[in-house]
Amino acid sequence: TKPEQSWNYEAGARLTGKRYRAEVIGFFNDYANLKGTCTFSSGCGVGQVGQEFNGGKVWIYGVEATAGALFGSRRTVRVPVSLTYTLTQSAFQADFVSSNPQWGTVKVGDELPYVPKHQLALNTGVRGKRWEVALSGRYAAPMRNSAGQGAAAAGDDRQTDTTLMFDAAVHMRIGSWGKVYATGKNLLDSAQVVSYRPFGARPGMRRLLILGFKKKF
Repeated sequence: TKPEQSWNYEAGARLTGKRYRAEVIGFFNDYANLKGTCTFSSGCGVGQVGQEFNGGKVWIYGVEATAGALFGSRRTVRVPVSLTYTLTQSAFQADFVSSNPQWGTVKVGDELPYVPKHQLALNTGVRGKRWEVALSGRYAAPMRNSAGQGAAAAGDDRQTDTTLMFDAAVHMRIGSWGKVYATGKNLLDSAQVVSYRPFGARPGMRRLLILGFKKKF
């Protein structure tokens, strides 16, 4: 197996003010020789685990845009808001057949598996002098289970579900005693197929609630 080699390029622009910021970055990753490794989680059998595979020339490119602002004042409350969007495209640049189950029979233009084309994240909240409430939402487009292009078909070329998750966190300082906090993951307890590997559909994390106390010594 030949070693992996790539050139990574980025270019962007940034605008920053006292209470706002915005940034856009374009990226292009030119893999001269992509390398993959077989693991149990990728669906490889016992005899394949640890094997390495070459995927040849691959392009991964896209753009990421971020914008954020801070509202309010220190005397009252502050409300931070940020939004991030990422577009990612990928394409194999050669035809080949691989025993790597995530690649299989590859044609020029096929997309890499498990790379979401669209991702969106929104973060906001309210901050006081001794407390903070944070809210976040994350969206990810469906991902292919194996290399391919166009509409995903049934079988090994199927897609995962669209992912939409909402989280929240609350922090409150109690004098010199420390900090009380509570966090919630996947508040809506939504059920989505996030992978079909290693062996069949796998759901995302269920709702998770955590209550805790932090103390500095």
